[in-house]
Amino acid sequence: MKPLNLRNYILIRMKQVSPQIILLIIKIALFTFLCSIGFAVSYGLDKSSNMILDNYASFSFKNDVQEDRRNELLNEIRMSEGIEKEFRGSITSEGMGKLIIFNSFAWIFEIDNENISYVLNSIDGKLIDGIYPQRENEILISNELSKGMNKSVGDTIGQEQMLPKRYIITGIYEGGSNTFISYNPTPNDYIFKIEKKNIDQFYQNFKTYDEIIINTYRDEIYNIMDNIFYLLKIVGIIILIITAFEVTISVSNLNKVYFTERLGEFAILQAIGYSRRFILTRMLKELSIIILIGLIGGTLLGQLIMTLFYYLYCVDNGIPYRIFEPGVIYFSIFLSVIIFLLTYLPIKKYIAKMEWLDVIQQNNA
Repeated sequence: MKPLNLRNYILIRMKQVSPQIILLIIKIALFTFLCSIGFAVSYGLDKSSNMILDNYASFSFKNDVQEDRRNELLNEIRMSEGIEKEFRGSITSEGMGKLIIFNSFAWIFEIDNENISYVLNSIDGKLIDGIYPQRENEILISNELSKGMNKSVGDTIGQEQMLPKRYIITGIYEGGSNTFISYNPTPNDYIFKIEKKNIDQFYQNFKTYDEIIINTYRDEIYNIMDNIFYLLKIVGIIILIITAFEVTISVSNLNKVYFTERLGEFAILQAIGYSRRFILTRMLKELSIIILIGLIGGTLLGQLIMTLFYYLYCVDNGIPYRIFEPGVIYFSIFLSVIIFLLTYLPIKKYIAKMEWLDVIQQNNA
């Protein structure tokens, strides 16, 4: 028998196939978008909060520590490995109100203006508006924080933004999404810029000195962060499982119904001389086209939704978000493979045992 042309065959049956394709596109797109929210939250927390913790340490001496002892301790600390720079100033953290879901901690540098450019460069920041702080209680903020708080150069921020005091914004920069940089020298506080590979040991050394107060609270913040990530992982995994299960079952069931309803057609093909292998191959190709179009269309639609979400919501609210998330796409491909197998294997098993005469008689009964 001359094989049927697959292209013409699909075009003829496109009206019957389109519900499966449309459903798969919608399901994959929603799955991609929902999962991207979890990845984006994780990305924002990790990128914004850990950048400072992994590169800086800030401390001050207790009030009763004498000058000689301070100098002695400083000299010991300076012997630590991996120190890139030391300067006067402090780093403290504050909660950020409505942004706390996406950026658990805002970091405030209070330093001499001669070190502002160094700190800005170290967090991959670039001034895009205004100037560096020149006087006390003037401050630089990131573009994301500017949009999130609806503040610009010349505006004042303070306790209503959960900051310890009032500051005047003199400049806005890109990068380092949750870091404030203020000109406010604190002569009794010290900041050390440390190589990331040595930061853990540096903090361990801190703990051996009772006379020191650690301003960056690294261990405490990491404990809080771990709890947040643990909660996000639990919620994310639950959503992932429910969504994946629902997508897989609904789409594979619709596909099985579609191919089951066509058993009479397959029986006729077998009756007029087409082999079971040919019928299975034809079904395999048709199912592959459904899955492939659904996967590609769903992924593209999901990326479009993510892009619109970023530009229509995240940009104006200063929320860190990645438009492209490879992990979600890989899982969508895995999901499509599972849908394919759950559809193909039961039908294949039935067709392998199918007696075409019995099927035709049942359909005509």
